[in-house]
Amino acid sequence: MQPLCQICCNPKRRIRFHTEQLAICQWCVTELSSSEISPATIVGERRSSATSRHTESTEREFACLRGLRTTPPQLPAAALDAVNAYAEGAVRRGEGIFQSIYRSMVDDTRRREEIANVVARRRDEVLAVYREAIANHALKQQEIDAKIRAAESSVTRIPAIVEQEIQQLLDDAKSDKPTKSKEIRLIRAFLVGLINFERTALARPEPLEYEVQKRKIRARDSYRCVCCLRGFAQGELHVHHVLPLSRCGTNADSNLATLCHPCHNKQHPDFQVTRSFPIKRRPATSRFVAVDVETTGLSNDDSIIEIAAVKFADGEVDEIFCSLVRSKKVIPAAITRLTGITQSMISEAPHPELVIRDFVAFISSHRLVFHNASSDMRFIGRYLKYFNYPTPSRILDTLPIARRKLPELSSHRLATLVEHLGLPAARSHRAQDDSLATGHLYLALREIPTPRVKKKRRKSTVTNSKQPKGTSTGHRDA
Repeated sequence: MQPLCQICCNPKRRIRFHTEQLAICQWCVTELSSSEISPATIVGERRSSATSRHTESTEREFACLRGLRTTPPQLPAAALDAVNAYAEGAVRRGEGIFQSIYRSMVDDTRRREEIANVVARRRDEVLAVYREAIANHALKQQEIDAKIRAAESSVTRIPAIVEQEIQQLLDDAKSDKPTKSKEIRLIRAFLVGLINFERTALARPEPLEYEVQKRKIRARDSYRCVCCLRGFAQGELHVHHVLPLSRCGTNADSNLATLCHPCHNKQHPDFQVTRSFPIKRRPATSRFVAVDVETTGLSNDDSIIEIAAVKFADGEVDEIFCSLVRSKKVIPAAITRLTGITQSMISEAPHPELVIRDFVAFISSHRLVFHNASSDMRFIGRYLKYFNYPTPSRILDTLPIARRKLPELSSHRLATLVEHLGLPAARSHRAQDDSLATGHLYLALREIPTPRVKKKRRKSTVTNSKQPKGTSTGHRDA
């Protein structure tokens, strides 16, 4: 499955450079080379715009809240003045016109007392309504004051809110979702180390330091061109800046890729390969992993009890992975005598899922070397499929290679080949020792030339159809 470009994450674009630390398409390389915007500019503009946006929003909120503030209601003097007129009219309506005229002429004292009582009740009603209006106004003003205080506190939180937006921008850049935003693509380029934050032009490292770095990059890329995936000799490979230094690229390892001459010419047309500087192919397996397993038997119902992988780099052992594997199968006595692995050792071993996870991480994208690969891969492939891991496709088998290069041997077992080639002998039938022997065997077989089989030539007779019958074709008559 083709990896995604780490900059645009567009599944429809083909990857141009693919290293352990970077996968990028040519479209993004061209865009980053032609763009002059820096991540610092993007973050600064985003922070400035977010700050001004939140400040303007807060100021508008302040203006709206201040407009809601009002003065407390005042008791109108006209309402108190109208109390007496209201009381006289109420008493007059209650007594009737004639009785009111009679009582005002005969018994005016009682009439004045009733008017005074109505005036007192009416005044209390007017004052009660005023006090209720005052209380409602005070509650509304308290709510407005609380909103104003909240708005004032939000002003102090604006920097934190802006930083949250900046962090959200960085989180979007760290995700692997396809994007059309140029800002996110530039930030992704900064996060993977293609450009620096200020995007300033950098100089090449010191020559000695740069040579050490180039050797490390070639070894990281397994001495293979990251574009065409072909292996070449170390001196015939270029360490290329994916984003040129003249276009503000960095000297980080993620910005360096190993290229062969033809792929390097496509990036630098002014550099041409000549006869005095020829291309020398390097064996495709300068880095590989030798693998071996021990099982409870050879049937499909049997299981792995030990797995080992030895990583070789430039003919030397680089790293070793070895682990017992827990199994529900009972180990036969013959297997215990052969390998020395007992049932108690298997019962205390790690779970198969953990072992396979570590094994897949260890082999990564290296080429795997087996002796009799069909037998070992039958078990390993079953475990990989069960735990949802892809089956490796880059596999070499030393058994057919040994049969082709050493046809005179009657047996091509691993122990026989090790003894015949004088390789370091080790205890057999343990996964780590057998994988070490397999790796050394493969290195030894690489140095042995393949014998050429002479093809028998068929005798052909040439006849001339135009020559009359009975004439000689060998020579002329004198």
